[in-house]
Amino acid sequence: MTCRSSRGGAARAVLPVLLVLLGSAPARARAAEPPPSASVEGRLLFDVHGEDEGLSSLSPLVLLQDRVGFLWVGTGDGLFRFDGRSFVRWGVKEGLPDARITALHQTPAGVLWAGTRAGLARLDGLRFAAVPASAGLPRATVHAIASDGHGTLSVATARGLYLTISDRFHVDARTDGFPETAVTALATAPDGGLLIGRDGRLFRRDGGHTKEYGFPIGLPALERIDDVAADGAGGVWVRGGGQLFVLAKGAERFRPAPLPSGAEIGSGPLALGPGGRVVVPTSRGAWLDDGERLVRLGRSDGLPGEVVLSALGDRDGSLWLGLNGIGLVRRAGTGAVRHWGPEDGLPEGAVFYAVRLRSGPGAGTIWAGTASGLSRVGGDGRARPPAGAETLPDGPVLSVVPAPDGAVWVAAWGGGVFRFDPAGSAPRRYGAAGLAPAEFSVLALLAPPSGEVWAVGRLGVHVLRKGAREFVRADVPGGTGADVVQDVVSAPDGSVWAASRAGLLRLSPSPRRFGTPDGLPTATLVAVATMPDGTLLVVGASGGLHRFRPEGEALARVPLPPGAARLPARLVALGAAADGTIWAGGDGLYRVRPDAPEPDRIGRRDGLPSADVVPNSLRVDPDGGVLFGTTRGLARCDPALLGPPPPPPAVAFTSAFAGSRPLPLDRPAVLSSDERELKVSWSALSFAGSSQTRFRVRVAPLDAAPSETSASELLLKALPPGEYRLEVTALPPGGGAGPEPAALGFEVTPKLTETLAFRLLGLLLAAAALYGAVKLRTRALEAQLAQLTEKVGDQDLALARKEKDLEEAALTDALTGVRNRAFFQKSIGEDVDRSVRAYAPFATPAQRRAGDLVFYFVEVDHLERVNEAHGFAAGDRVLSEAVERMKGFVRSSDYLVRWGGRSFLVVTRASGRERGDVLASRILSALSASPLTLEDGTELLLTASVGWAPFPWLTDAPGDVPYEDVLRLADRALQTAKDEGGNRAVGVFAPGPALADGTEAHLQAAGSLSEADGKTVRLVRTSNPEAS
Repeated sequence: MTCRSSRGGAARAVLPVLLVLLGSAPARARAAEPPPSASVEGRLLFDVHGEDEGLSSLSPLVLLQDRVGFLWVGTGDGLFRFDGRSFVRWGVKEGLPDARITALHQTPAGVLWAGTRAGLARLDGLRFAAVPASAGLPRATVHAIASDGHGTLSVATARGLYLTISDRFHVDARTDGFPETAVTALATAPDGGLLIGRDGRLFRRDGGHTKEYGFPIGLPALERIDDVAADGAGGVWVRGGGQLFVLAKGAERFRPAPLPSGAEIGSGPLALGPGGRVVVPTSRGAWLDDGERLVRLGRSDGLPGEVVLSALGDRDGSLWLGLNGIGLVRRAGTGAVRHWGPEDGLPEGAVFYAVRLRSGPGAGTIWAGTASGLSRVGGDGRARPPAGAETLPDGPVLSVVPAPDGAVWVAAWGGGVFRFDPAGSAPRRYGAAGLAPAEFSVLALLAPPSGEVWAVGRLGVHVLRKGAREFVRADVPGGTGADVVQDVVSAPDGSVWAASRAGLLRLSPSPRRFGTPDGLPTATLVAVATMPDGTLLVVGASGGLHRFRPEGEALARVPLPPGAARLPARLVALGAAADGTIWAGGDGLYRVRPDAPEPDRIGRRDGLPSADVVPNSLRVDPDGGVLFGTTRGLARCDPALLGPPPPPPAVAFTSAFAGSRPLPLDRPAVLSSDERELKVSWSALSFAGSSQTRFRVRVAPLDAAPSETSASELLLKALPPGEYRLEVTALPPGGGAGPEPAALGFEVTPKLTETLAFRLLGLLLAAAALYGAVKLRTRALEAQLAQLTEKVGDQDLALARKEKDLEEAALTDALTGVRNRAFFQKSIGEDVDRSVRAYAPFATPAQRRAGDLVFYFVEVDHLERVNEAHGFAAGDRVLSEAVERMKGFVRSSDYLVRWGGRSFLVVTRASGRERGDVLASRILSALSASPLTLEDGTELLLTASVGWAPFPWLTDAPGDVPYEDVLRLADRALQTAKDEGGNRAVGVFAPGPALADGTEAHLQAAGSLSEADGKTVRLVRTSNPEAS
């Protein structure tokens, strides 16, 4: 039993709740019926790579990862190499005998071979070289390629089996006297022998002798053997005639593979997935060996297609599948993270809390509180509103609690608490004494085995005693009477604890409030959890994880595991497993194992649909699984399936050009005396999160120290003669560096006039001619030159410093230290041009997203009142503090400008217009995160009004609406936010391409933005309940 198993629903922070109430979720938005393929265990996340990255043929037939780390994809229209960012194609023009690839193989020596319908070819530098008929290999379809334990290359063709001997191919003649027939399958046995599929039977070749192998040990004769594979555990698999057989390691006979009854296996190739386990591609998904049985992976698991043509497990532990008509697909992670979303019937938006019932009539089902109400994931994997859900008020459900008797307690925001009976009777609402239903806004519930039910929220703590008909207030001494309580849990000893904005609360037994005098780092807590040993984990609003042991009326600090020190500051959800593992949510899910020096981060690369974990949505089940909500649905992590962290990414050079001349990558390149420009491209061969990889680059001896960049290419111009060495190391998003830098040596040949001999000769001649004339005046001229040089140098240095200081002062606001309008006018032109170019017709979706600019006008609310009540010095303090808080989330690529008075402008680059409201929400939250204390002791809560708009205004005509008009639209959105009471953000979007010109005129005719909403513009509103 885990420490949080009796916890009903960890509370949500007030902010996301009010965001939902104010418009981010429609009222009573019941989800449509999901497709029949919904999965009871949730879906996996798959990344699709296709035409956007350059894979022009979307039916991968053969997959291989070479020793360097490149993925090779054989298709019906050429061979493609994938480095994580883009595909490079080889076809007939690049030396292949035919464009249809039928087999791929890399020998132990590193030679890459490609089989086609018209013969065999090997990669030689930048091209393929086809094996000619004179080498002994006929021009025939190649079915398979393999190397035995002695390194002998074997090729299965439509005309028999061919082996390499002394760089020539020789047919492996049959010993039964029959003519040569097609060899359809090859594999290297675990002990190095060669397994051969021919005439529907399995043979084995050892020491130059071939004999029948399969039939004597139980393999029946098949119509055809499609493929043979040896797995990483030492077993041998045979597929043919719609059947699958396996000879397990240590077994004496072949047996049918462990498939479910009635499973269709079809025909086709076999592959090795992660861990060397067999993967069986079929026309209805893929079958994966999990060590005990074969399990099916299909649409119900999130696979974007059913017809799987090929499969591969790469060295990072990822599973790759070739889907017919779709392209190359990678399963994110190891399969440890599954999720439920709109495709499974859940409403769009955040999931605030979920629980899987462990007993009673609904055992195994999942109850989820979402932004649009209550959902129940049944045994068929479909999410539907449970019976009686229509009685709940419209809006979000923030907490779901299993009761000891199998019932379910549900907290509906603004509507009280409901009990859903396991027998299926109508749910019953429980109110709070002295409160109207709309006032009883509950953030979290707890139903411990003792029988009472605890409800915490914006109006403090309420409890429903066993047998009572309504909740009563259960205030804890020392509070204000209106405590905002955000989280509630029970400890192993039965005590009940809650996290509030006024300290840590012990609710039962003997209520007690603990604050900073008791050792807490802050009195404002956002989450609490209990460990198996009874210690408490807490997270404060200012960040950081802390652990305490209750000792009577005191708290004793307890050391955290080593990995906790590397957690991010911002955490919003906590949980603990029975083995002492700590789970935390923030920008992803984090696991802190008791003895691990580093935390494990589970993010999108591991299968999360969104890295934004919903506050206090995390629950650790008794089996160790972690169920938690995200802003894009519900997710569950099975730690037993989490693999080790992937190895550090290696860097491989993909191309090098001296001008337009390609250079070899396997040896130092030499540039002629006329070639002084070098362009080199490379890639980090890690396919998870490769777009976020940065590189450390150094060109020796030009660079004394390496520099960091996100670019994957380097252009060097005007290179002087000499020998150089380019070193590149990958820096993955999670930190750390690759094992060794990749190095490329090159030499620039000097011209005759640049050779040392020529220069020495010229120097000697010049010295002899000038020696006599120069000698007499050398000392005088040197003295004068030294004086002049020193004087001019001092003046230049002083002038440069003064000019730099004046320029910096002209671009900086004197009060706040941030940039001013002059800086904005100087910088915006280049950003606007880049943004317009990003939306050119030939731009990719990724380039368009990277081209978005978003303008945010931020105006501090009620500054006049501060000036009138406390003086202008206090008002200046408010402005400076607002700037410091906004600096906390403004990236180095963005800029913050003081626009005038109490107004600021934040300009973000490449943040994506669709996430504009996220930054607006962060602005509001950052400003109101904690009170500001003035010099006279007065505490002020900072709030602001925000108006924002994206540029380009019209994505299909990016240059039609100038950025000045977009600024005016953002300013009008700011005015709308102020007119609606402040402490909120209003974003404005174009509703479509119809208003390609005259946008401002249409808005003038419409009057206010609110009147124009849905007609000439579309508004997005965001509130800040933290300061409400």
